[in-house]
Amino acid sequence: MKMKFNKVLALAPHTDDIEIGCGGLLSKLKSTAHIDAIAFTEAQPLSTGSPVDEFKESMKIVNATTKFMNLKPRIMNEQRQIILDMLWKLNNEVKYDLVLCPSSSDMHQDHQVIYNECFRAFKTTTIFGYELLWNTRSFKTDIFVALKEEHLNEKFNMIDCYKTQGERIFMSKDYVFDIARTRGLQVGCKYAEAYEAIRIVDSL
Repeated sequence: MKMKFNKVLALAPHTDDIEIGCGGLLSKLKSTAHIDAIAFTEAQPLSTGSPVDEFKESMKIVNATTKFMNLKPRIMNEQRQIILDMLWKLNNEVKYDLVLCPSSSDMHQDHQVIYNECFRAFKTTTIFGYELLWNTRSFKTDIFVALKEEHLNEKFNMIDCYKTQGERIFMSKDYVFDIARTRGLQVGCKYAEAYEAIRIVDSL
């Protein structure tokens, strides 16, 4: 089944999450879809710099508009209603074809909040859950998106914007390509990203 997406929303609990989880798909869609990206809080910097500025630079690579919510990390459950109100309002203003968020199996407390509020706000919209392996005990590989090398190179260029996160192993080019090769092997192509099908809505 080929699905066409014209308006895409990507949700990042922390700056850098969507680049790692769905950067390849965003690269693939950037020439045909309008992409909005929202980051709710900063990734913890490991060196001097601004993760928010890095997020904005990264999103330029896929021509995405950006919004930063400046919430407090680790206690996003206490800010749940703020998140839901914002997403509910956005859903009424913009009719997205696809929303990207953390998967249902992501155990990070902030990621769980974004997953839950995303579903509450966008339950009549197609929602893909992206893969962040270090936060999960299992992951539902319901959807595979075939990628070309150019998409992965752009994905890594997005990730490489984060100089404050460079020491993390999952920010490396080896990780980006290795996981893409693994997912590609599962479906008979060279590279792929895998997603959980949280909700699939095929418009008539």
